[in-house]
Amino acid sequence: MPSVTLDAVEQMFVFGLGGPGAQMQRNINASVANNQATGFKIISEGNHVDQSVGTGSLVLPSVGSMEASTGVLIMNDTANALNLFPALGETINALGANASFSITAGQSAIAIRAGSPLGARGVATVSGLNWRVGLIP
Repeated sequence: MPSVTLDAVEQMFVFGLGGPGAQMQRNINASVANNQATGFKIISEGNHVDQSVGTGSLVLPSVGSMEASTGVLIMNDTANALNLFPALGETINALGANASFSITAGQSAIAIRAGSPLGARGVATVSGLNWRVGLIP
């Protein structure tokens, strides 16, 4: 019986988030990052973190500058929780501007872009610079 590899599953998931140009970044080291200013800047739809200190931090792409794709997958294969920050001035869930979201050790999270500065029909949205983030057990 044929088997499905983890690589194949990752690629299918990442492709669903970002389309044909979606990228998977592996071997991310969050060992020197400990806050929003020094956090590892996420640039790919798929992100596999395999090294981190207890205060390891990642920073999502900016929704406001339109550098963010529709969604981002973060896999935390470290022994530490990771701090996931939005870009400067943006928010995750209802945590407030610049607040971090914790990704538990050994778990993954999915972040979905929730808005842009211009909402439906060009009208500004109240929550335009937001990400919705949830853990995947």
